[in-house]
Amino acid sequence: MLKRKIYKALDRFMKIEEYNVNKSVVLSNDRNVHTDNQILYIPIYYVMFL
Repeated sequence: MLKRKIYKALDRFMKIEEYNVNKSVVLSNDRNVHTDNQILYIPIYYVMFL
């Protein structure tokens, strides 16, 4: 299992109710796509598919 990384700014941003952000995406150097809580981690090379 992958260890959750802490992104203080992202966590704070997602907690602000006025912004109504339920999910977020983090580009990572990992080769696997996975989710942790409401954060989707995708490999950076997936950007070409967005």
